[in-house]
Amino acid sequence: MHDVQAIGHVTVDRIETRDGFLQRAGGTAIYFPLALARLGGDVGVLTRMAAEDETALLAETREAGIDVVCAASPKTTEFENRYLPENRDRRVQRVGAVALPFAPQDVAGLEARLFHLGPLTYEDMSVDFIEAVADRGRVSLDVQGLVRRIVRGSVEAVDWPDKQRGLAQVAIVKADEYEAEVLTGESDPRAAARRLASWGPEEVLVTRAGDGVVVCHAGEVHGVASIPAPDPIDPTGCGDTFMAGYLFSRLRGVGPVDAARFGAAAATLKLGHVGPFDGSREDVEALLRS
Repeated sequence: MHDVQAIGHVTVDRIETRDGFLQRAGGTAIYFPLALARLGGDVGVLTRMAAEDETALLAETREAGIDVVCAASPKTTEFENRYLPENRDRRVQRVGAVALPFAPQDVAGLEARLFHLGPLTYEDMSVDFIEAVADRGRVSLDVQGLVRRIVRGSVEAVDWPDKQRGLAQVAIVKADEYEAEVLTGESDPRAAARRLASWGPEEVLVTRAGDGVVVCHAGEVHGVASIPAPDPIDPTGCGDTFMAGYLFSRLRGVGPVDAARFGAAAATLKLGHVGPFDGSREDVEALLRS
C-alpha cells in the first residue's frame, strides 16, 4: 500500500519557453508523483493513455522507481501551454486530444493512505468515480480540470455543476484563485476558501502564485507567503509540486500552515527550471531556512 496514489492523465505537453516550444510528458500524473518521490514520499500512479505513447511518456516516472498502472485509451491527452508575456502566472491553453475518462472499476484493488486526484478536463473524472475512490480512502483533489470545458480545442472556464456532491467526498481540495472564484463566485480568496470548506473538505488550499496561498482548516483561514524565485523559467507543474510538498508534510504530521510553507518552497525550486521538480527534501528545507 502506497502513502499516496496519484490518479490523472499523463499528457503530451507542448510548452512555450524562452527558446521556443518544448515537448514533454506532463499532467498531474507526471509532475506530482515525481516531486513527491524526490522529496522522499511513497507514491503510485494510475493513468490512462494510448499504448504507443506509454514507453516514452512514462520513462522518467518509471526510472524514478514509481509504481505505474496504465489503463488503455485510443488517444493520449495533448495540451499546448502558451504563457502570457505580461503575466507568466497565466496561460492560454489548447487541447489536441483527450484520453478516455476514468471509471469506478479502475480503482478496484488500489490501496493507499491518501488518493490524490488530478483531472485535467471536465470529462476526466465523474462524481461517481470520485465516490468510488472515496470508498477506498481519503481523497485529495486538485479541481483544475473540473472547471475546464474543451470547445473546438480551446479551454473555457466553467462551473462544476456537481461540486457540492463531489466535494462532500473530499478531505483536501486545492484550487488556484481563478478556479476558486469560478466555483464559488467569490473574488476574495479567503471568502472563496471558506465557501469551499462549507461544502465538505477539511482542508482548503487556494493558491495565488506570487501572492502565496490561503489555507482554510478547522474554521480558521491563514495566509502563507510565497518565496520569490530569483529567475522564474517554467510555471508548468508548480501547482502539482506545491501539492506534493503539502501532502508530503501533512502525512508526516506537519500542520496545514507549515505544510503549505513547505509546498510553496518546493514550487519555488521547481519554477527555476523546465520540467518536474528535481530537488530534494533537504533543498526545500534549506530554502525555508534562508
